[in-house]
Amino acid sequence: MPKFSSWVKRVKNTFRSKPSRPRSTSWSVRTDTSTSTSSSKEEQFLHRIYSKWDSAVVVVVGASAGIGSAICISLVKRGFTVVGCSKTSELLNALSEECTERNFKGKLYAYKNELLHENDVKDLFAWVHKKFGRIDVLINNPDLVNDHVLKRLPPETLSSVVQRRILTLILSTKEAAKYMMRSKDGKGHIFNICSTVDIIATEYARIMSSSSPSTRRASRGLRLDSIEKSKIVVTAISPGKSEADLFRRIYGQKYVDLSPLSIDNYFTPQEVANTLVYSLANS
Repeated sequence: MPKFSSWVKRVKNTFRSKPSRPRSTSWSVRTDTSTSTSSSKEEQFLHRIYSKWDSAVVVVVGASAGIGSAICISLVKRGFTVVGCSKTSELLNALSEECTERNFKGKLYAYKNELLHENDVKDLFAWVHKKFGRIDVLINNPDLVNDHVLKRLPPETLSSVVQRRILTLILSTKEAAKYMMRSKDGKGHIFNICSTVDIIATEYARIMSSSSPSTRRASRGLRLDSIEKSKIVVTAISPGKSEADLFRRIYGQKYVDLSPLSIDNYFTPQEVANTLVYSLANS
């Protein structure tokens, strides 16, 4: 009992409120240092990125819009060389021009390909390695495809879901890891953009709910594969509902209106990109 009493006393002392400084002094200190503190934190953040990923080359699969384009801009802004891959060259070229006009430190290269076949994937990574001599980061951002009720599901849609969200992801990871392991330091980082529907199926993503767990489990499987013995890090990011404009275009305004979350509560593509950049800086 004495020991228990002394332990309780220590806990109480720990959480006991301490005398605070005069309000005026406290506020004056915060006001004077807020700007310098935020700038110093940004400098420290950038220093971590540059020290770990100096002259890094990033491949983004699914880069033309939404989360993919936000990731590209965030990385190019911080000095990365980014190769964005998508089936629409117009959007990628416009994104590349935007990065150039804004005088970002890095550069975005557009690569048009749907990556529907294994040879397409091999050609992409062979081209990147030949041009830059290295591949440091891979970001798999599978396309969001139209969803259907199962009994009305066209076979071609099911094939597209499996191809884009599972096979392309695995093949891209396989090729990227091969070049990462060949590098001098053997390190790399692979990101798989998944979704919360891989945990809980939802009405708006019936078919996506069946394919999304595969992307998450593929990430776990890669950690247990030969990648585990290397310096390659595998990260899965599963955001909730995001990109209201994209959902409106695919599912219609009715979906957005009936959603239990207001548009203000949707994750923005930039928030997902910020999460990825933070993870990259601290990997």
